[in-house]
Amino acid sequence: MPRDLLLLRHGHTKNAHPEGDFHRELKNKGKRNAQRIGTWLQQNDLQPEFILSSPAERARTTAEKSCKAAGMSTDIIAHIPHLYNGAPINLRGAIARTPNSINRLMVVAHNPGLSMLVNQLSNTYQAMAPATLVHLQFDGS
Repeated sequence: MPRDLLLLRHGHTKNAHPEGDFHRELKNKGKRNAQRIGTWLQQNDLQPEFILSSPAERARTTAEKSCKAAGMSTDIIAHIPHLYNGAPINLRGAIARTPNSINRLMVVAHNPGLSMLVNQLSNTYQAMAPATLVHLQFDGS
């Protein structure tokens, strides 16, 4: 049975936050795009069983809005501190630690790490603008 890996870059964000980068919020456009992605996931029967998200405000909100729009509970979201601006090795490590019982995983994080990970896994460069979703399928663990 093939396994699905969904890699989602957070939505469009405001330029700054008084408390720093970690706290930057989504623009209204970013919120709408996250909801559209959730709707698309539901329409295409691709709702994840589990979501790994950066705990940064913009990634957390993207994950939550996508979840709700797909008709899923936000209880399936785990906030992983080292996904905040994580390098591909951090992203791969978090993915590898996901239980083998999960067949459809979504990761919500940041660039450039996500684009680099897509390149490593697919041998294809994918520019990941805000709110870009990449769907990869794998056989095995």
